[in-house]
Parts: sequence; C-alpha cells; structure tokens
Amino acid sequence: MKGKDLLDKMELIDPAYIEAADRKPQYKRGVWLKFGAIAACLCFLISTVAAICAIVAHQSNIYDIVDNYNVTMAAGFYLDGEGALYFPVSFEQRKKYGLVSEDAVGLNKENTYRITEADIGEQIGVVAGCADETLNGCKVYSFTKYSEDNSICIVDTPKGYAFYTRSYDVKVENEIGASFDVFLSAYDLPRSMKNMQIMTADLRHLTDIDDEAVIEAVFEILSGKINFGMQEHERRCAKLWYDTYGNDDVFYNEEAGVCGYRDSSTELRDKAQALLTKNERVIFITTTDGYQLMIDYFPTLCTFNCGDGFYEISPDEAKTLNLLLNIGK
Repeated sequence: MKGKDLLDKMELIDPAYIEAADRKPQYKRGVWLKFGAIAACLCFLISTVAAICAIVAHQSNIYDIVDNYNVTMAAGFYLDGEGALYFPVSFEQRKKYGLVSEDAVGLNKENTYRITEADIGEQIGVVAGCADETLNGCKVYSFTKYSEDNSICIVDTPKGYAFYTRSYDVKVENEIGASFDVFLSAYDLPRSMKNMQIMTADLRHLTDIDDEAVIEAVFEILSGKINFGMQEHERRCAKLWYDTYGNDDVFYNEEAGVCGYRDSSTELRDKAQALLTKNERVIFITTTDGYQLMIDYFPTLCTFNCGDGFYEISPDEAKTLNLLLNIGK
C-alpha cells in the first residue's frame, strides 16, 4: 500500500464550516434587532468556551477510545515509509503494556488509561494505507514508555489520541515449491495459536473464530500446500476473467509476469478487481508469543497468499473453507 502525503492543516477544515462562515445570515427586522447584539455576544461566548474545551480535551487527559474493533477504528494501517502494520490495541495487550491492571476484566471509567501530553513522544510518521480514510494522514507518535522499539504507538485520530500496536511476524524463507508448512513450523502452529480473526481485504474486523474444531479444519486445509508463485496466481486471474466474460480484456502478460489490461479505463480495472477479489478474506493469527501471521484468501481463485508466496487449494477445499469462514452466508 502506498502512503498518502500528510494533508495541509487547512485542508483538514470541514468545508461545511467554511461554507457556513461565508454565508451571511438573513435577520428579520423588528424586535430581533433589539436583541441582536446580546445574542451575538452570547453566541460568541458559547462558541469560544466550546472551542477551548475541545482543545483542552484533545490535548490532555484524553480517554483512549479504542477497545475492541468497531466501525470507526477497526482498520489497521501501515506507517508511512515503513513496512510495519499497526492495529488497535486489544484488551490483553493493554495488560501487557500496563495500561490496565493485570486482574482487570473490562474497561471502565476508573481503569481506562488516559493519554496525556507526557505520553506523547517524537513523531514517527503518519498513517498510510488505512481502510478507514479518516485516519489516513494522521500523525503517529511514539509512546514515551515504550519509545525504544515503538511496539506500541499513539495516533492523533479525529476523535482523540488512541493506542495502536505493531504486528510482529517471523522471517520465513518462502521459495517456489516450498510447502506452507514452513510457516506453520516457524510459528509453531497450530499449537501456539492464541487467536484467529477474520477480516475483510481492507483489514476490517469481521469475527473471531473460537471453535477448536473449526480452527483445526482451517489448518488442515492450509497445511501441505505448495507455493506455486505469483506468476501462476496472475495466470489464474487472467483465466478467471476469460472464463467469466469470454474475452481477453484482462490477460496474462508473459513479459511482465502479471495481468495486463487491453485499455487503461478505470471501469475495466474496477470490474477486474471486483471479480478477482470477491469475498476476499484475511485470516489474521496471533500466537501466544505475540507473533502475528496474515493469510490472504481468494475464494474465486481457490488460492491464498502468505508472505511472498501463493498457494492453491482445490475447489472442494475452497467450498469447505468458505463455510468455515462464513463466506457467502
């Protein structure tokens, strides 16, 4: 994902406010003129107090508003200029970083960590490549208590400061012809699995899978699959297009080793994207050691991607995996 340039501060102003300021109110004549000056003073006083309160609330003692995944803060993001992926802090991670007591069973007003200016370290970048567009371009700061490795950071979101944590992975040799089992072995899966989350392609949380039988069945489908490489995956994309539409508007470019398009229209690219990524799911696994593994599953292609490798599953396995992941229901 490509990062977006940091927006100019003026561009962050809601256009509605500018339009409202530009419009001249039409006052009725008569008794309202008598109290116009008083009303104007009161409005000014109220708006000034509200603005001061908003600034104070934003810059000191802000509640960390992210607990579980929710509509506005669900998406993970890449830090501009860095390959690390960050996600909203989970409740267990709050315990790990001392944001709540170890015996806490839930967040409440008393034990919710309040981010203050003393917690804000140096700016380490800006949010880039986030499904939640309101976060793109937001400043990201180190958390002064964990500034050495930035394993947890603070994002200046439109709703206030919020904690995010870095996703860690294990470096795995992923050559063409190698089995996906090298990942399972490196991560000690499924034995070390702590949590399995299902997300959309843009990293929006859908559900957690807690049923041990379902988890075992998912690993059984993924295990033993052989990395056939990105080029074969691209060939499958071109074939799916031809089988669906009977033309080669999307084709496999032998020289480039990727899919090509007969024209550069946005319509064609969007149509191809919709076909190839229909019901795409990300299987996000966290281990007991804190390592995290992302598996990108493409139901229409009967393939999945992990690291820089692509793996094939049979149509029957794809049907079973769709049922296990609640795809198409």
